[in-house]
Amino acid sequence: MEDEIVLPETALLAKQLGFKEKSFYWYQPRFDKTYRTYKFGDDHLLDSCMEDDCFLAPTQTLLQRYLREKHNKFVSVTPVLDFTNSKCTARYYYPTLNNNTIDLLDRFKTYEEALETGLKYTLNLLLSWKK
Repeated sequence: MEDEIVLPETALLAKQLGFKEKSFYWYQPRFDKTYRTYKFGDDHLLDSCMEDDCFLAPTQTLLQRYLREKHNKFVSVTPVLDFTNSKCTARYYYPTLNNNTIDLLDRFKTYEEALETGLKYTLNLLLSWKK
């Protein structure tokens, strides 16, 4: 079991917010508008990360902790059981605070999908406040 690396779009938002925590991974854009993932420790690759177009790729847990400790924003995911068609499945929600109320946003099939969306939402919110 491994912690998920955030998607490139989420990592770019974190970079814009000023994320510079120690991370084991980083992304580098390719010519075809996709991203290549690298892992630190490969010394010959470390120099490539010094280019302007590459950026850190934190794990979901590291980014969640960064938002909590540096920006006082808590992103949590809540599983909700769904009893449809005589089957019990888990649906995940991430709550956000708006005017002292909690809005339950989209449904997701996995915890990781919900957490990724919650992280992205929180980063966008913080970036909009910086403007």
